[in-house]
Amino acid sequence: MKKQKKENKVIARISAFMGYALAMALCVFFALYMSAPAGWTFFYMLAAAPLFSLILLAVTYFIKPLEITASADSATVYKNEEFFYNIKIKNKSILPVPSVIIKTNMNGGMEKPFSVCVYTRGVTEFKIGCKATVWGPLRCGITEIRLADFLNIISLPIYKDDGTYASAIRVFPDIPDVPCDSPLIRSTAESIRFCDDCEDTKESDSFNFTGGMPGYTHREYVEGDPIKRINWKLSSKKENYMVRLDDETEAMQQVIVLDSKCGLNRKDDERGVEGVLAVVFSMLRLGFDSVVFFNTKHGFIPFEITEQGDLSALRTAFAEYEYETSPCERLPIDELSEKKYQGIMLCSPCPDGELSAAADTAAEYGISVTLISASSEHLPQPPYWQLDNDYGAEFIS
Repeated sequence: MKKQKKENKVIARISAFMGYALAMALCVFFALYMSAPAGWTFFYMLAAAPLFSLILLAVTYFIKPLEITASADSATVYKNEEFFYNIKIKNKSILPVPSVIIKTNMNGGMEKPFSVCVYTRGVTEFKIGCKATVWGPLRCGITEIRLADFLNIISLPIYKDDGTYASAIRVFPDIPDVPCDSPLIRSTAESIRFCDDCEDTKESDSFNFTGGMPGYTHREYVEGDPIKRINWKLSSKKENYMVRLDDETEAMQQVIVLDSKCGLNRKDDERGVEGVLAVVFSMLRLGFDSVVFFNTKHGFIPFEITEQGDLSALRTAFAEYEYETSPCERLPIDELSEKKYQGIMLCSPCPDGELSAAADTAAEYGISVTLISASSEHLPQPPYWQLDNDYGAEFIS
């Protein structure tokens, strides 16, 4: 890679020198065959140009007349949304600046360097268009600034990346819209141990919730109670709105854990986070709450989802999420056992043997694990759910 860069620099300098030599030759031709005074005048001007350019470069380098500001036009963007990185160069000197070469780091990779000239006491402004192709924290900015002479033969560095021009941007992940009757969502809903039937009402619901827990206490609705807590069947018999008490809240929650370790490629990591959001969104539309555990610098934290605003807050939190590449805790077993959760859904871009061992340890605490694999290359031992590119899932038994 370094060898290729050196070769490119050599080629650029040879091209600049050949262009200069061609200009000199044209001046000689013009002087000999068309107008000697004009031709030789241009020839001598071109001959003195390199020396003048080098003197101007040295003066600019030592007096440092440039004032450069740069920043992104937004601190938060959505995945696949475009944004701009704005650069402003101000020349405070009475001398023109020969050439300013700027290298940037956009979209996670080095962009092709570009050069601009700034006239006497002038200001040059321009924008670099960028696209946030992946979610998570994104850093972009200027990595290097160099001054070069007009012929681009000699260049001198005036800035090396130290974070001065870096912009930190949070990229929100997508929330996939998975149909609520998809196999994974239907299976998840049916596994939640909750029953809305009470007294002798046995009307069928849209899903068959097995393992119901009858005997919940109710009270009359008061202003401020969540609408989703209203037991409509009982309310129709009592002729008053009746709400379930909070004793059954945990029974209505789907516990989801996001694995901490990164997968074999970025696409798997994308599916891991967005797969969690897809399940939470679908469960929320069905009227079920969710608790999402994900790893932070403070360890695993629970994030409760009871309304649309909570889902947006979780999406914002994931805009700063980064998977671990080094050994890390894969499951919050202590936190799960303390809350006495009996079953969890585990979404992982890296379903390896270490994760299987963590799941076996969870089973010793009475916690059953339903694995959702977001990996496209590393396939675990069945049974598990396999996410596809559209966030549908197939059960592999």
